[in-house]
Amino acid sequence: MKCLYHGTSRRHVLAMLSATVALGGSGFAQAGGPRIIDTHHHIYPPKYVGPNLDRLLKDTSTLPPAAYTSWTPQFALDQM
Repeated sequence: MKCLYHGTSRRHVLAMLSATVALGGSGFAQAGGPRIIDTHHHIYPPKYVGPNLDRLLKDTSTLPPAAYTSWTPQFALDQM
């Protein structure tokens, strides 16, 4: 996907940010040291979970069943 304003891809922007952090870019560090923003996220909307619950429960042992059956958009926002 290209940026509407500069024609730069999202991948290129992320690569530039990663390089800046790797080179010790102080703009991304605070007094306690560097901070990491985790953008990894899982969603479990009921429409998806319903037909897939058995497989989801079988594939993972780290999440309780309620993690799949009680998911809401508000819960996801609260976790972020």
